[in-house]
Amino acid sequence: MGRTHRQTAASNGTSPGAVGNVLARAKAAGLTTWEQVTQLDDEALQRALYGTSVVEPGVAPVEPDCAWIHRERHRPHVTLELLHLEYLRQHPNGLRYTAFCNRYPAWLARRGLVMRQVHVAGEKMFVDYAGKKPTLVDSASGAVTEVELFVAVLGASSYTYAEATRSQRGPDWIGSHCRACAFFGGVPRAVVCDELKSGVTRACRYEPQVQRTYEEMASHYGTTVLPARPKHPRDKAKVAVQVVKRWIFARIHNEVFHSLAALNVRIADAARRHQQPCDETLRREPEGALREAREASARAPVRQAYERSHRTARASAWAQAARLARAGLFCRHTGHVFRRRSQVPHL
Repeated sequence: MGRTHRQTAASNGTSPGAVGNVLARAKAAGLTTWEQVTQLDDEALQRALYGTSVVEPGVAPVEPDCAWIHRERHRPHVTLELLHLEYLRQHPNGLRYTAFCNRYPAWLARRGLVMRQVHVAGEKMFVDYAGKKPTLVDSASGAVTEVELFVAVLGASSYTYAEATRSQRGPDWIGSHCRACAFFGGVPRAVVCDELKSGVTRACRYEPQVQRTYEEMASHYGTTVLPARPKHPRDKAKVAVQVVKRWIFARIHNEVFHSLAALNVRIADAARRHQQPCDETLRREPEGALREAREASARAPVRQAYERSHRTARASAWAQAARLARAGLFCRHTGHVFRRRSQVPHL
């Protein structure tokens, strides 16, 4: 018609390359004049240019297999255009290139890709505090005190240890780790913790700073501390916390406890029932644990006095260890106390 490719593309709202592609197909089909084009209907023109028939009315084209596209895209030098041509060989009346390309990113957005974590047995122990806090009721005044719920879980087996502590401070945090390792009967290669102040003094995505006493405890046990990355909940022990909430805390939320010992006995019983096979004997409450909980609750005033004296003795022991360390007579790694300065080895 005497027009250039660019002028034709501007009038139809397409690209000059698309116009050139259609003209090349028409020349290959022997359609060199406009009169030859006008003599053909739409279906005949479609067959002449593209070698396929138009889709019948009411018949939807076959949707591409986006999982197959995703697998093939990982191969080198494989593009969506090549995959579309292979798709058309199997389904000649399938989607055109633009619709084909739009299906794949839409499928990716619905899929919600995440990295699957593979845990090796004995490699990691995830530790955290549950957001839901148990409570203790004072037997004399009736005052309600909230306590913390510590959770430790092994990555591979999801074997869980839980206990209640007075606070999230350093002594309780370290003591919970020691009791968890004693419960598991071993020490993992790494301990993954949330970035709370008792474990991490400076939160950072790349170089977090672990609290000094916490790091010394890990060195004493021959393990390492791996703080979870900020805003990465899959790094943390959230699954274990959910298990504790649903299977342990839900069993005891209607019960009243007057001492920390009685609460921990009940938590241990609930955790044991959850992690053992659910046969008929385990569905019944063990009378020994309940009797022990009742006796511990009856001894609440004596137990509270003992805990206060134990905390005082522990604080004085920490102060004495700090004085010996400053004097160079105490080794933090081995816990050995030297009576004279001449006994201290020179490293």
